[in-house]
Amino acid sequence: MEPRTKTILLYTNFFDVKNWKLSAETVGPDYFRSLNCPVTDCVLTNNRHHLDSMADYDALVFHIAEPWAYSLFEKVPTLRTPSQIYVAANMESPAHTKHLLEGDANFFNWTMTYRLDSDVVWNYNNVVELDADDRAFVGPSQRPQWRRGADDYRNETLEELARRKDKMAAQFVSHCETFSGRDELVKAIQRLMPVDVYGKCGTMDYYQIVDANLENNPTTKYILTYTNFFGSNNWDLNAETVGPEYFRSLNCPVTDCIVTSRQDLLPSIAHFNALVFHAAERWSQPIPTLRSPSQFYVAAILESPAHTKHALEREAGFFNWTMTYRTDSDVVWSYARVVEDGGDQRVVAPAERVHWVQNGFRNYSSHVLLDLVAKKTKMAAQFVSHCGSISRRDRLVKQVQKFIQVDVFGSCGTMECPRGSPRCSRMLTEEYRFYFAFENSLCRDYVTEKMYNAMDNYIIPVVFGGVDYSKFVPPHSVIDVQQFGTVEELVDYLKFLADNPEEYVKYFWWKEHYRITGSQPFCELCRKLHDIGTREKSQHYRDIKAWWFDGACQARAKIEF
Repeated sequence: MEPRTKTILLYTNFFDVKNWKLSAETVGPDYFRSLNCPVTDCVLTNNRHHLDSMADYDALVFHIAEPWAYSLFEKVPTLRTPSQIYVAANMESPAHTKHLLEGDANFFNWTMTYRLDSDVVWNYNNVVELDADDRAFVGPSQRPQWRRGADDYRNETLEELARRKDKMAAQFVSHCETFSGRDELVKAIQRLMPVDVYGKCGTMDYYQIVDANLENNPTTKYILTYTNFFGSNNWDLNAETVGPEYFRSLNCPVTDCIVTSRQDLLPSIAHFNALVFHAAERWSQPIPTLRSPSQFYVAAILESPAHTKHALEREAGFFNWTMTYRTDSDVVWSYARVVEDGGDQRVVAPAERVHWVQNGFRNYSSHVLLDLVAKKTKMAAQFVSHCGSISRRDRLVKQVQKFIQVDVFGSCGTMECPRGSPRCSRMLTEEYRFYFAFENSLCRDYVTEKMYNAMDNYIIPVVFGGVDYSKFVPPHSVIDVQQFGTVEELVDYLKFLADNPEEYVKYFWWKEHYRITGSQPFCELCRKLHDIGTREKSQHYRDIKAWWFDGACQARAKIEF
């Protein structure tokens, strides 16, 4: 049977950007779900080695607005299957298309451009129904169905706003001489009425309008990522500056925010509403010399205290908020989230107090899953790249291996398979019963992507951490090693489940009620900045070091090994 997941390779760069301004080199179903796509079972990547062969990709996308580095037939793949789709992608007009397309006859199957007669319409924005439950798409389209506006439409709020406007027209432009002659058209209009032109082609400075917004209409919240995030200036966002459109694409409850790594976006660093500092690593830049009283300094950490290299010794009274994986953080930044499946997809976990569907697993059964489980032939798998961890997880695995088969993939084991690839996901689902998601340190609330990756497949995660997992995942969805006294007791239970498929499949009951999605901490930070109650509550972490380090990690595991 053909696998459901469709894998799309971005074969060329997009104006020198390898990942086409996506959030990562490879994005999967979580990314498509975050955009509310009608179909989400796809993987999008610019890594040509993501699959074993170039012929395994369902589609290859070529950016045809610019010349490729070599001649077409030197650069195109040498293998192409009859069912493979080659896509010509272009957002530039023909006047600015530098790739001449002379040797590309019968090369492309589909087009992906702004033209409405394209196979895939790639426009700059969409128009959707505002008050429809499903936000139905309206345009652009060859045949849009617009609503007819009321002839007697009135809106007192907008009328008051219109009365306050005192300028006629504005234009933002950076490319001065164009084929359309728009600069000459603007000059002709300026002879009849004022048109303020902002940017290097005009006389107005962009900062003038930013200053006016800050003073007269301070609704937009500006967030500056002041330090790098493990070498990434833009914190793995899709651009160095993202605004409301980015927040809308994530379905954030509040979208009127701008996140940027550019300190020069505003005239003064004191104008930013929040500065985010990556507190897991040492900073190379000095702290700002200016700070406004209403400004929030945010300590962001995804690493455990055991791997936090920034000692936080000089930051007493420095930070207002924390943005970490801990559930008592001001902004919870987890590796993933559990949301209700359907409806408004309410976020359920992680949280300090979680209300799960009760006893959903006790009577659960599935003939489809029983058939799937019957085909599994291997006991357990583990993917690990960092050996010799503080939690001694490698020693625990070796103890378990004395009783059952555990295949270890990665640099710490003897098996190989690119983690996150569709092939590995299929292998885990089809061949293995258990996935060992063992953390490198046993710290409060420290749960990484290992557990969530397993939960996205039909394999039971066996978890090892210093965590109350009831705050993170539904009951009876994972097996917590720390709930067993000895390795023998753990192994006996795994063998029991392997021998009793009807009990094994009960660990998937939750998939009928919940699903896993990516975490979006800047959504919550944006909402928090707009919340008046929160904003008026001035707070500082007087001892951030104690909050983060003291009593946060276990020296020894509860299970004996």
